[in-house]
Amino acid sequence: NRIYVHSSNTNTGATGPMGIAVTSMGSGTDRICNVYNNMIHLMTTNANNNSTGSFRGIWATSPISHRFFNNSIYIENNPAITGINSTTGAYGIGGWTLAHPEAFIRNNLIVVALPGVPGIMRDTTGVLGAGFNSNNNIVTPLSGARFGRYNSVYYDTRAAWNTATGLDPDSNVEIVGLGDRYPQIIDLFDSGELQAAVLSEPSLS
Repeated sequence: NRIYVHSSNTNTGATGPMGIAVTSMGSGTDRICNVYNNMIHLMTTNANNNSTGSFRGIWATSPISHRFFNNSIYIENNPAITGINSTTGAYGIGGWTLAHPEAFIRNNLIVVALPGVPGIMRDTTGVLGAGFNSNNNIVTPLSGARFGRYNSVYYDTRAAWNTATGLDPDSNVEIVGLGDRYPQIIDLFDSGELQAAVLSEPSLS
């Protein structure tokens, strides 16, 4: 799915664009919610969507198992929005105010460009069952955003997040543009300088 949400909501407080909400799935260890292969782009043109604005790419709050794999999420910046830095209302993927058996967050690309907003958020007063497992995610915080929030503590970088939580040990990547090196891409793979690439043919003017 491709989900594009452009909010012009003029209400203040807990408002804002949201991609996918998993909120009413019942309960039980036999229930699993799978969210795979979605492209989500959220933006707002209203400065009132601040403080507790619910800018959520994928939001989960049901007490069941969740698997969020291979999703791309972009939360666009709006310089007029301030104050989203001390709430649980905004994030790329997360939620869980209730206990749940397990949650797996794998192979997602998350770009968050709103100040203070985490890419991954895990907050719950309940006890996790099999656990919360996050790995192989590429989280790019821009404009003062954060990598993650875990049990009410924010972490600006993957290294800080991993040291404190043990999560995302294999998510340390550097995204680079090839520029003039594009014709040498095969050599870059052979030399080990590139491990993976997202490619498109350059347009000639």
